[in-house]
Amino acid sequence: MDFDHSEKVERLRVQLGDFMRFHIEPANREWHHEVASGRYPVPLIER
Repeated sequence: MDFDHSEKVERLRVQLGDFMRFHIEPANREWHHEVASGRYPVPLIER
C-alpha cells in the first residue's frame, strides 16, 4: 500500500507550515508576553 501524501496534500502541508511559522508562531510569543503583563482583553486578540 502507498501511504505517501499526494502532491496536492504535500503542497498544502508546506503552505500550512509557512503560515504557522510566519504568522502564528510570532503571534503566539506576543500573546504570551501580553498575557503575562496582565492586560485584559489581550490586544492581540482584539485586532
